[in-house]
Amino acid sequence: MLYRVSHTTQYRYRELVTLCHNEAHLLPRSLSRQRCVDARIWIEPKPTVYQERKDIFGNRVVYFSIEEPHATLEVHASSEVQISSFSPPNLEMTPTWEEVQALLRRDTRRGVPNVARRDRP
Repeated sequence: MLYRVSHTTQYRYRELVTLCHNEAHLLPRSLSRQRCVDARIWIEPKPTVYQERKDIFGNRVVYFSIEEPHATLEVHASSEVQISSFSPPNLEMTPTWEEVQALLRRDTRRGVPNVARRDRP
């Protein structure tokens, strides 16, 4: 199935803004059952700086700055995402929450969040 996704954010300022730094999380990523066919961002006024990167989880992040006086800012994202069908797992064959929590506690790989550990304040 092909999804077309569109999102617009508009800002209107009471006074001129002379400099703004922004980060947008509006571009989908490709995964095992999700393929990003196309994704674009339009920004008005046109940014002076525009950079894309991936965060620690692989999500696409756009950083941009506008370095000229402006009274409005509009960010429009448009994407097409192809989703493949799947069969949900048999719940009786999946681990319980307690089992997942125990696995996370024991996982010491670098970059794995320690969300299940109780040794934090």
